[in-house]
Amino acid sequence: MFRRRQMRPLLWLLFFLSVGGAFFFFIERNLFPTIMAIAEAKALQMSVAAVNDAVRSEVLNRGIRYGDLVAVHKDMSERIVLIQANAVK
Repeated sequence: MFRRRQMRPLLWLLFFLSVGGAFFFFIERNLFPTIMAIAEAKALQMSVAAVNDAVRSEVLNRGIRYGDLVAVHKDMSERIVLIQANAVK
């Protein structure tokens, strides 16, 4: 009788550990692709922000204006007909 009482808590513990492990495996398997997609999007966002900051600081340090980067062509009535990038500069 004493031995049976000791086995009961051990069985409950084993049951809860196995259910918890199965639950963890299920959550891990289903959430992993979502977490990876979020991580990739965040990495892309951080890299774009870093490049934008570097370009912005370089443009400000060199004193480059908008007119140096883009040529705006107008017709006789001063309407814009073409905006051309100045790729050389």
